Amino acid sequence: MAIDYLVLKAELTAGHPDTGAYNIDDGLAADELNAVNRPSPAPLLDVLQYIVERNHRTQQGTDTTFTTILGRLEHAARSSVGDDPFGRGVGNELTLIQLHACLFFASLFASPQINDIDYGDTNLPTGQVNGAGVWSSAHATDIEALSQNQQSRATEIGIDAVIENDVTRAREV
Repeated sequence: MAIDYLVLKAELTAGHPDTGAYNIDDGLAADELNAVNRPSPAPLLDVLQYIVERNHRTQQGTDTTFTTILGRLEHAARSSVGDDPFGRGVGNELTLIQLHACLFFASLFASPQINDIDYGDTNLPTGQVNGAGVWSSAHATDIEALSQNQQSRATEIGIDAVIENDVTRAREV
């Protein structure tokens, strides 16, 4: 999605609704816009969008090619206990709890009632999916924040993730 630089400029001028003025450093301002710290009306849809848009690899064994997180989740969920679905090597075989965590997320994302449950106090098994090699610990942190009804200010105002150059360009408009 193309960034609307007039919308971004207006946001930079107005300031963040919670934290106020954005940093004068364009890179730090981009980080502030991308921080997951605003209420979200559809948390699991935000998580689903997150895993659809991102790729992962572990760099262990033969797992060296970035592949979609959603594909990795489905792949692991269709595996069996003791399998090494990504070829990461000995010691990386799926445990029962990792497999069940992957099955949980795969079922959740396939459900038409994805947003009918309040996930605000839910302890989602993101760490187990991380242990299975589906996503990284940084992804798990982002997913946990999104599931707690949080989104970035950039997302809230209808802009994808912002980079430093976007902030620079918007400030020049």
